[in-house]
Amino acid sequence: DSADAELAADEPAYSEEDLYDENITPDLVQAVIRQESGGKSYVTSSAGAKGLMQLMDATGQAQFEKAKASGKVSGEYDPYNKDLNLLLGTQELKDLSSKYQGDTALTLAAYNYGQGNVDKLMAKYGESFDDIQPHLPKETKDYVRNITGNLGSRAEAATEDTQDTTARLPEVDTESLPSNAQ
Repeated sequence: DSADAELAADEPAYSEEDLYDENITPDLVQAVIRQESGGKSYVTSSAGAKGLMQLMDATGQAQFEKAKASGKVSGEYDPYNKDLNLLLGTQELKDLSSKYQGDTALTLAAYNYGQGNVDKLMAKYGESFDDIQPHLPKETKDYVRNITGNLGSRAEAATEDTQDTTARLPEVDTESLPSNAQ
């Protein structure tokens, strides 16, 4: 009936296990989406990247074929399908994170600038983000800084909230406590 159809439409198309792992978290993915498309599914960049997570056709198609082979998707590739684009974009981020041993800055640089470009810089200048950062295009430097900055702001805000709560706790006069409670 229609109530069941509405519930099915509200359910996520893919499991959290399909989308996230220890390095590719919901907060990171949300920050990438904000930076890439502003949350819009039907957007195409001047470079040709499409959809929510702004996948280039070759990357999206390759991730689609991989997901199809594993039984996660069927049918045809549609870069503007937000659920599919989310799955394929997070899979690309997970692949890059695995390649770069969980280094978020290198993962983001490769997602934005291209894995081949990042690999060339690493071969020439060194294996860390700090080694290649001076040689990245300004757009990629800004991209990595904006996303990691947004994540850092959230972590700092959470810490500040905790500190504020702690600061509001009443002080306890430890001298009036029994000696075994100190």
